[in-house]
Amino acid sequence: MKYAILVYETEQDLRDRAKHMPAYNAYSQALAEAGVAAGGAALHPSQTATTIRLQN
Repeated sequence: MKYAILVYETEQDLRDRAKHMPAYNAYSQALAEAGVAAGGAALHPSQTATTIRLQN
């Protein structure tokens, strides 16, 4: 069984990321050392998003 861990950050969280990174890095390293990490790519910032709306 595989699980996805999604980390939600607001724009403010992104600006304050330096204070959260040591804990995140330690957790990521523990997952990698346990052999259970399958990836870890980040999404692009929200200002680069495109919105699509469909009408019926």
